[in-house]
Amino acid sequence: MFDNIIRLITRLAITIGLVTLITSCGAGASNGVGGTGITHARITNLSVDDVNSTMTVKGIQYKTNNAVFIRDDISTNKQSDYNVGEVVTVEGSIDTDGRSGVASKVIFDDTLEGPVTKLAEVVSAGIFRIEVLGQPVIINNKTILYGFDNLSDLRKSHIVEISGFIDEERGIIASTIKLLSTFTTPDSTIFEVEGRISNVNLTQQTFLLNSLIVDFSNVPLGSYDDTGLKDGFFVLVRSSFPLTDDDIFIATDIFVLGEGQLEPNRFHEIQVHITRFNSLTDFDLDGNPAVSNSQTTLTNAFTPETGNAPESDFKLNAHVVARGVTDSEGVLFVDEMIVIPQASEIFVNGQIESIDVENESVSVLGITIRIESITFITNEESIQTDINDFSVGDFIFSEAYRDIANSTDGNYIALAFNKVGFDEQVHIDDTVINSDERQGVITLFDHHIETDLETVYMNVLSQVISKQKFFSILAGETAYINLSGVQIDGTSILAQRIQIDVVDQ
Repeated sequence: MFDNIIRLITRLAITIGLVTLITSCGAGASNGVGGTGITHARITNLSVDDVNSTMTVKGIQYKTNNAVFIRDDISTNKQSDYNVGEVVTVEGSIDTDGRSGVASKVIFDDTLEGPVTKLAEVVSAGIFRIEVLGQPVIINNKTILYGFDNLSDLRKSHIVEISGFIDEERGIIASTIKLLSTFTTPDSTIFEVEGRISNVNLTQQTFLLNSLIVDFSNVPLGSYDDTGLKDGFFVLVRSSFPLTDDDIFIATDIFVLGEGQLEPNRFHEIQVHITRFNSLTDFDLDGNPAVSNSQTTLTNAFTPETGNAPESDFKLNAHVVARGVTDSEGVLFVDEMIVIPQASEIFVNGQIESIDVENESVSVLGITIRIESITFITNEESIQTDINDFSVGDFIFSEAYRDIANSTDGNYIALAFNKVGFDEQVHIDDTVINSDERQGVITLFDHHIETDLETVYMNVLSQVISKQKFFSILAGETAYINLSGVQIDGTSILAQRIQIDVVDQ
């Protein structure tokens, strides 16, 4: 794969005359590590101490002391304006360990902002849907709520900001939902909605975004080419007006995004959905045009041992990790694409308990993590290596995925597997299976997470809360938590700090 991307970069450099591309996106950046690049994913942790401010995105902890922060096209220069769970684009350098880096720019653009137009309804077990500005918004066990505690607290006309990913079949998959206001203030709130348009009527100057009627008669001439608006275009629409009594959205700005959202001439590693699919030589990743060719490595995260995944695994709405380089028009030439079917993500920092070299798997905290062709694996010197460089007792960090349908087998596939220095604590991010306030025990992947009088409990806003409040949040709901603690035995951990990352009502 390293050779492939070097050839791809060289080919692009020759084609568009960008010799600097080779130096900025060299072989060390082929897996999004050891070079410069762009990471587009949700924030999993924010931290500030006496020396550094950091932001963790896709398992990489970026120092952000000198970063430029841009939020909805406005420079903020404050990390405190960002929230865990929000989807951001981080530009900067990534260390060879694949776990740390330095951010030069952090960009946040909300996926949708406006009034709630339809209250929550159940889609399936643990999955809910609301509508905002007529756009379906899916809430699952990774969605974080800010400014309110439960979906039942939302009312029609409440103004919310959505950050997430666009799934053209189901709508917007919300990573965060932030309550901005409980009422609409005309001319003081900017509403935003993006998606693929249909039913374009140039005479009446309207089109549809899902069920939302957009009136673009007030959009200044020259801000877009109205004669070029066509069904299927991917656009961003803004308005400073509330919905009319007929629920019509009066647009004040339109931006056509279909020409490419990714920065041109750069290496990218993105975790997104396929939002348009004609063929593997013509598809979109979260609205960004992308292509692959016979040199592209196609892999299924849960059947990597069979070699390349069948093309049929890559289709509309598939959840993928894609790595490659954009051309001068922002089209992503995909060098490697990994489909992650119904994936559940886990971050583990712990000690290796056993190693099966023949089957290339290790046991950490009682779970089996498999090393596959998709795994970026490094030793303590941050040099790419293989399983033979690891021993029982080594401390590792891993980002891994499991198939929800087969989660009981305890097997995980590692995307990243890195040897790290001694750490007396273990660290886990995973979904809660069960909780018992009376005994002070939480269950994760058949592990008992015990608590005591010294355990610190925190909510999604990193605020310290009581044990009773913590367990009441978990009761009857699905939650994704992160914890630090010490291992008691093979199936038990004593939590020193435990925080709720995501709650799904």
